[in-house]
Amino acid sequence: MERSKFAIVPQNKAKSIPYPIVFVEDDGTVRELHQSERAYLETPFDPTDGARPYVKDSYEKKDGWGSTEGFCYRSKIPSKISIGEAPLEDPSENTKERFLAKQIKFAKENGFEIIEEADGRIITRRLKPK
Repeated sequence: MERSKFAIVPQNKAKSIPYPIVFVEDDGTVRELHQSERAYLETPFDPTDGARPYVKDSYEKKDGWGSTEGFCYRSKIPSKISIGEAPLEDPSENTKERFLAKQIKFAKENGFEIIEEADGRIITRRLKPK
């Protein structure tokens, strides 16, 4: 028996103006979604699929890396926060680079030395406590 699949933004809400979900950047700014992000949120997923979109339940909520970045319901954005335009370029195209940059930043903030090799390898070394 096949399980039912669900989209974060069902078809009857996908045409809503304004769109019900926005994106919170790590610096706290908020923006509208690129069309590819909307398509991702409108894709039906099995509820147990680890690749399904995650939507924060508050503007301030942080992930395990301490980042506030992520999809958020528009209704959870404080009224004093302005919402910027959607990006022209697809933000998912540089997801790997952004994720790597976040990991490097986290490691540096938590006592690791980061050595970036010319061939693209990254070496981490825990610094001795002072």
